[in-house]
Amino acid sequence: MVFILPISLLITYYGFDFAYLAFEIGEKSGDPGGLYYRFIIKSIIPLSFILVIISGVIFAKNHYIRAFK
Repeated sequence: MVFILPISLLITYYGFDFAYLAFEIGEKSGDPGGLYYRFIIKSIIPLSFILVIISGVIFAKNHYIRAFK
């Protein structure tokens, strides 16, 4: 938890700006066969780290309950 939480919070915080900027400018791939909307892929970055935070909190809660049972 000591390492997971701060790093995940930082990546989530800056990932939202990263994805929002891509959405705001309508970022697309320069390749004709590439992705049309890159912001969809870039929005997965903060979403995945939100899930890491949730799973880390649940993991810590379960171990706390087992330790003091």
